[in-house]
Amino acid sequence: MNRVLSKAGYEDPFDMTQEERRAALKNVDPSNFGIYDAEVNLFLQYFEDMERVKELGGLHVIGSERHEARRIDNQLRGRAARQGDPGSSRFYLSLEDDLMRLQGGSQVSSLMERLRVDDSLPLEVRIVGNVIEQSQHRIEGANFDVRKHLLEYDDVLNNQRAQIYGQRDRIFVKEDLSDDIAEMLELEVKQRVETGLEDEEGPWKLIAWLEQVQPPFMAGERFFPSFGLSLLLKELSLSGDASAGAAQAFRQATLDLVTRAVELENEHHLHAIEVLIDSTETALEAQIEARQDSVDAYFDGLRDMEDAERPRPQKMLEEINALVGLQLKLNNEQLRILGEDPENIKEDIRNLISANLTGVYASRVIAAVQNRFGESIGEKFEISGWDDAADKILEAAENALNLRRERLVGANGQIPRDIDNLMP
Repeated sequence: MNRVLSKAGYEDPFDMTQEERRAALKNVDPSNFGIYDAEVNLFLQYFEDMERVKELGGLHVIGSERHEARRIDNQLRGRAARQGDPGSSRFYLSLEDDLMRLQGGSQVSSLMERLRVDDSLPLEVRIVGNVIEQSQHRIEGANFDVRKHLLEYDDVLNNQRAQIYGQRDRIFVKEDLSDDIAEMLELEVKQRVETGLEDEEGPWKLIAWLEQVQPPFMAGERFFPSFGLSLLLKELSLSGDASAGAAQAFRQATLDLVTRAVELENEHHLHAIEVLIDSTETALEAQIEARQDSVDAYFDGLRDMEDAERPRPQKMLEEINALVGLQLKLNNEQLRILGEDPENIKEDIRNLISANLTGVYASRVIAAVQNRFGESIGEKFEISGWDDAADKILEAAENALNLRRERLVGANGQIPRDIDNLMP
C-alpha cells in the first residue's frame, strides 16, 4: 500500500493510519495499482468486510465451558471487541462439567433443588460466578504448588548430584582416602550415638543399628560378637567354670537377664499404648466437635424452613448420616420427634455422634494395640465414654502383657524350658 501511495504522489505514506491509507487509495486511479492490484483490492475488501461486521454488532465469542485457568478464559474473551471494535462474549456451562463437578457444582445443584428452580432456566446470578471463580482460584493455587514443589525437588536433586559428583571427582583425583573415610565414619557414628541416647524410648535404635553395621561373625577360629551381644555377654559375666554350681548360676543369670528384657519390653509397650490413647483422645475430640457443628448447622437450616418444606424424618436422618459420615439409628419415637420438632431431638443426635465416634476410635486403638505385641485383649468392651474405654483398654493390655510374661519366663514358661534343653 505504501509503494502504491508513494507512486501516486503521497509523501509520507508510512506515517498514515489505515483509515487514511484507505481514503487515499480510493482517490488513486486503479490503473496505477500495477502489480499490486490484488493486494490493494484485498486491503480495500478487508475494510468493507469490517464495516459489515460492525453493522452486525462485531464478533461474538461463545464459550462452551470454563477453563480451570482464568487466564485462558480471558484470552478467549479477548478475541472479541479488540481495539475499540464492537463485540461481546458469553459462556455456557453445565453442572456436569469437570470444573463444576469437582469444585463446587454440588453447591449449585443443592441450591437449585432447595429453591425448586426449573432445570431449563438459565442461571445468571452472581453466586454461580463466585463458585466458578473460587474453583478456578483453588485449581490455580494447586497447580502453582505443584510447580513450586517440582522446583524444590529439582533443587534437592541438583544438590545431591553436586555432592555425589564432588565425592566422585575426589575419589578419582586423591591417592589416599583414609582420612576422608575416617571422617565420614566419625561423623556418622557421632550422629547415631547422639540421636540414640537422646531418644525418649531408650538406645534401642542405636543398638539395632550397630547390629546391622557389625553383626556377629567368625574369623578363623575366633568369634567376634556384635555390640549388643557383647553387652549381653558382659552382663552374664561368664567365668568359664564348668562345675554344676557354675552351670546353675549361669542358667539363673540367663533367665534373670531374659526376664528383665521381657519386663522392659512390656513397660515400653505400655508407654506406647498410653501415648496412643492420649493422641487418639485429641483426634476424637476434634472429630466430635466438627461433626456436631455440622449437625448444628443442619438444624439451623431446618429452623428457617416452613413445616411444609421440611423433608420426611427418614430423609432428614439420611441427610444427617451423609453429613457426619456415620450410620446413626433412631427409633420410631425419635423419628416422630425429628419430624415434628427437630430441636428437641438435636441433643440426642449429638450424643449418638459422640457415642458412635467413641466406639469407632476405641476399636481402632484395640486393633493397634493387638497388632503391636501380637496378643488379643478382647474385641468388645462395654464403654460409657472415652475415659472408660481408655481405662479398660489399658487394663486389658496390662493383663495381656502379664500373661505373655508368664508364658515366656514364668516357672513353666517357654524360655526356661529352652535354656534347660540347650544346656548340657
